[in-house]
Amino acid sequence: MGRMTLIANATAGAGTSGRKLPDVINAMDESGLDWSMRRTHREGHATLLAAEAFERGDLVVACGGDGTIHEVAQAAVAADGLMGLIPVGTGNDFARFLNFPLDDIPAAVSILRNGVERRVDVGEANSEIFCCIVSVGLDADANDFAHRTGWLSGDSQYLIAGLRQVALGSPREFQLEIDGRSRTERAWMINVANAGAYGGGMHLIPEADVHDGQLNLLSVAPISKLGLLGLLPKIYRGTHTTHGAYRTQIAKRIRITESSGRKLSVYADGERITSTPVDIRIRPKALRLLTEA
Repeated sequence: MGRMTLIANATAGAGTSGRKLPDVINAMDESGLDWSMRRTHREGHATLLAAEAFERGDLVVACGGDGTIHEVAQAAVAADGLMGLIPVGTGNDFARFLNFPLDDIPAAVSILRNGVERRVDVGEANSEIFCCIVSVGLDADANDFAHRTGWLSGDSQYLIAGLRQVALGSPREFQLEIDGRSRTERAWMINVANAGAYGGGMHLIPEADVHDGQLNLLSVAPISKLGLLGLLPKIYRGTHTTHGAYRTQIAKRIRITESSGRKLSVYADGERITSTPVDIRIRPKALRLLTEA
């Protein structure tokens, strides 16, 4: 294996990543690999650092959570560069979906030494690459509130934001264009998945597959608020897929617009990336990833 650049986000996982960096450094030093580390200091910085490293021909390792992976993936797809993972954030949904070792830094470093390259699908939303899930509606609105709130942190921030949005929100009417066919749909939220996990372990769309060249579209029907609250625990357990409000289909291209023309926030991999209307497409096998042999 050639030279590696680790892109580290010390603030990922509310600082969890930063606390684990000494363990990462020790494991890398003991590995015998040729490596260096660059630390991010602002939003978008990981993409810039990764692009520089790919230009040198390095393997670039995203060392953080889903946000760090999201940023490094932008550069990896653009450069067709090889990417590795050391998942040390809180959610780690992409790594979890791909069965990477979590909370086991030596095992993650072992993959950097002995792993094999595989190509996996990614999605693209208004020109932004995403690895896991695009969200519009209830969960995106809850994320907006959580990010605006300075007096909450960690998991409680998102729990309270989600409950608030269920209490105050309502289903919306969306215009959907799916592989060239249009329809109107009322829903609490619309999600489009490349990999089906988000929110730190919620198996939102378990049938999604990063090797099938397809996106999975989910809409949650306008059930009552009590019904919606009852559905949320099932999502964590992955037992929600037989619920009547759970509506899915596969597609390659999807356009989402709020029917009144209102601009809604669009989140991908937990990050706000754009607003509606949003055009989403699959990018089959566009990401080169170092995985377990």
